[in-house]
Amino acid sequence: MGSDTGVEKVYDVIVVGCGGIGSAALYWLSKRNIKVLGLEQFCLGHDNGGSQDHSRIIRLMYHEEKYIRLAKPAYQAWEEVEKDAGLQLVYKTGGLVFSHLNTPEEKICQLYMKSMDKEKIP
Repeated sequence: MGSDTGVEKVYDVIVVGCGGIGSAALYWLSKRNIKVLGLEQFCLGHDNGGSQDHSRIIRLMYHEEKYIRLAKPAYQAWEEVEKDAGLQLVYKTGGLVFSHLNTPEEKICQLYMKSMDKEKIP
């Protein structure tokens, strides 16, 4: 139901906080034709949130396969956002992890390799 001001007054979902997670929720809900409203206490571009940097990382290197399986769809989701926006937002660069031999860190690297092999990550 609209108003004489042109501002919607009835919403299916109201998201409090328009940081990374809140904005994503608003985006994906609105793509499903759900009436949404986002409320944010700070101005755009503020530095009060947990993800207010200009870059983020998506990775497929984890010590357990379940995390790799959770991360894989992130690439598909970002491809859809890029298509909608008409902009390239994700730049795939690869990554490296180093450790000394015979250390706990080496064992973690081995877990990474094992889980990536199981998930067929090159």
